[in-house]
Amino acid sequence: MEISVLGVFFGILLLAVPLFVIYRFNIAFETKLYKAFGKQLVIIGVVAFLMKMLFLWNNLFLNLLCFVLMALLAALSTVTHARMGTARFLLPAMAGTLVSGLFFGLYFLLLVLGLKNPFDTRFFLPVMGLLIGGVIPTNAQALHVYYSGLRHHGQLYDYLRANGSTHVEAVAYFLRRAMQRVLMPYLKRMGTAVTLTTPVLMWALLAGGVDPIVAAEFEILLIVTSLAAGCASLLVTLWVARRYAFDAYGQLKS
Repeated sequence: MEISVLGVFFGILLLAVPLFVIYRFNIAFETKLYKAFGKQLVIIGVVAFLMKMLFLWNNLFLNLLCFVLMALLAALSTVTHARMGTARFLLPAMAGTLVSGLFFGLYFLLLVLGLKNPFDTRFFLPVMGLLIGGVIPTNAQALHVYYSGLRHHGQLYDYLRANGSTHVEAVAYFLRRAMQRVLMPYLKRMGTAVTLTTPVLMWALLAGGVDPIVAAEFEILLIVTSLAAGCASLLVTLWVARRYAFDAYGQLKS
């Protein structure tokens, strides 16, 4: 599928609708709309150019480098949205994203899709990007809930420890609340997958000429893989960052 220059023109012409609404109802969003659209245009244009070059080169080293950069940006976004100290938690978040993304991404490419070369740029980067992108918002919320619980309810941890609970038993409550934040978005997504607006990836695959059954299988299996990657990423992140919370969770209060 290709989009002609005329098609691009007609697509951009649709901006006339929100511009008319902004002008008609005197909404002070016109400048913001221009800036947002311009920013999106530049970012997507740069990404598209880089992806075009990576697809042409199809180089293992460059693909892995791109994956590491995506994981780094994802880790930065995670700790920023979780409202935690970036320097302190960047390494744990990076470790969780890298380990879960690479493991479950290769698992999906090798065992689910059955590819002989899982590092083929055509499949490797899109799948890794989808997995990493899906982990960011859920893990950010989960980490925020987890460490907020330790910060504001640390007495519960001390109480459980004083009454004979092991470290694992004492933090189970906080971990359970964090895992709920990871699971809920995926459960909602699975529960509403029958609607026409939810399986966006499936519709995109259909537009690209993929068989409907294959597109549906890909959508469902990717959701399951993303769920596993999200849970694993949170566990690895917390395992690496455990010294920031339990030996002296009071550091989070300061």
